[in-house]
Amino acid sequence: MKKQVWVIVILLMVIAVGVGVTIVNYRINSNSAGTSGKTDASGQEDDSNQEGESDQTETSNTDFSRFIVTDLAGNAVDESILKGHKITLINVWGTYCGPCIEEMPFIEKIANEYAPDLQVLGICIDVVDGNGEIDNNMIDIAEDIAYNETEVTYKQLVPSYDMLTGVFSDLTYIPATYIVDENGKILENFVGGRSEDDFREIVERYIK
Repeated sequence: MKKQVWVIVILLMVIAVGVGVTIVNYRINSNSAGTSGKTDASGQEDDSNQEGESDQTETSNTDFSRFIVTDLAGNAVDESILKGHKITLINVWGTYCGPCIEEMPFIEKIANEYAPDLQVLGICIDVVDGNGEIDNNMIDIAEDIAYNETEVTYKQLVPSYDMLTGVFSDLTYIPATYIVDENGKILENFVGGRSEDDFREIVERYIK
């Protein structure tokens, strides 16, 4: 009698395991079926058939060869601004970033010293939200820091959503600086604040 009970128990355990495996496989397959779309670095699904995706081609994901943005005043700026200069130093900063603000006068001095071979562009990263929507209050703060507090004269740009999810998608620290040629190719990039002498040394690698 005990032997028969044990046999029944073992059979029930085997059936339970089989049912469990079936349930797990079903859940895995169901989840897989629902994730055919790609997910970008911001965690948003990228549906290749989504209306308006052609707009993404306006900006390069790996360099600055194609972009359309505005400056802090709302004027349109594209990659043609890079033409006519041996290199452009693109400095990404934030209104909350002390080291960013500290190095801006150094960059201004270098910009004036090496012009026109060198052009400098600032990009204030926190004047837009994660969806690329402009915050006008932050625009005002950025303008005050750039033009009144640090008194820089080089153009300040507003990053587009395409930039945030493209060339800046791996950006985790600021200030960040990119040295690009007139075609928008990135020659060098680095993060962290630099001294005036550091910037001069970097620029002179490309301008003799």
